[in-house]
Amino acid sequence: MKYAAPRPYADPEKPARRILEIANSVEPIQGRIHIEKINEPFLFRDRGSPAEYGAGLKQTSATLLFAAPAIATFAWVGTMSPLNTRS
Repeated sequence: MKYAAPRPYADPEKPARRILEIANSVEPIQGRIHIEKINEPFLFRDRGSPAEYGAGLKQTSATLLFAAPAIATFAWVGTMSPLNTRS
């Protein structure tokens, strides 16, 4: 017998898709999207958990190498940190 309903973002691909939908709907400022404009709708409007948000962000970065308009405040993922981009 199950008492709890399944989480809507339990599969990492679902929050990744939702994060990209939110990012595509946000207007970039100086070519960047502030991370607050992505995590606020996901965490508070869609009621995703921080763990689901993190898993979705990791899935998104693994899938697209997170070239979506370089997220500002700053969602640097893996080797895309500002320290690694200097020559």
